[in-house]
Amino acid sequence: MKNAPHAVIFECDPKVALVFAKDFSIALLGDEHKRKIKKEIHPDMFFLPMGKKQKIIGISEIRFIIKNSLIKPIESDFKIYILKDAQTLTEQAQNAFLKILEEPSKNIFFILLCANSNQLLATLVSRAVVFKNQKIIENYLTKKAHETDCLMPRIRDNDLIYSAAENLIAAIIKKNKFEILSVFAPFLKKRDDLIAVFTTSKEILLKICKKDPSFIYILDILDHSIDLVNLNLNTNLASCLSVFIA
Repeated sequence: MKNAPHAVIFECDPKVALVFAKDFSIALLGDEHKRKIKKEIHPDMFFLPMGKKQKIIGISEIRFIIKNSLIKPIESDFKIYILKDAQTLTEQAQNAFLKILEEPSKNIFFILLCANSNQLLATLVSRAVVFKNQKIIENYLTKKAHETDCLMPRIRDNDLIYSAAENLIAAIIKKNKFEILSVFAPFLKKRDDLIAVFTTSKEILLKICKKDPSFIYILDILDHSIDLVNLNLNTNLASCLSVFIA
């Protein structure tokens, strides 16, 4: 999968998130790996915690990832680590995990499944692409379920853009500056994608304003941000502007 984020967080019903995580993994490794991925027996795919009765993900699991990631994949080009109930990561484990996310290997991907990403360290969340809208995930799965060919399922770029746009609007409405910056984190070095987030946000907001005009002020925030990016200023400036105006 081209330009796939090295870390994603699926924040929704655990069962839905797990199915989506497996589809994401199939997209990364290839359709020939589908059977083993679905059965959770692929040698290059790891589910944490490993013990069924284990209620937390501790530092020992993160140490396992660090050591295991040094070993080359067995059957594919990548290794995937899926953290079920990621909100059970201890603070010590999260801090250790951050070091991995800061300098990720090109052939390693992390998928975090959780019911509430607010229970994770803010710095950890900022280093991943977050899917908070279960409807987007379910629509994606429904689309794939109706496909009749054997093409490898792929997450489209605009799925990431649309999810980021929805999260951006929600963060601006809540005036949560950290959430705003977290939305931008994956796009700061991708000017075209950042503009797409702003533009998509405007499209979504226009529909909202038809029912509730009180949010019309957000359009000005988005327009100012787009202007900054189009002026070829550093994309970080556009992000900061949204934060301060909000």
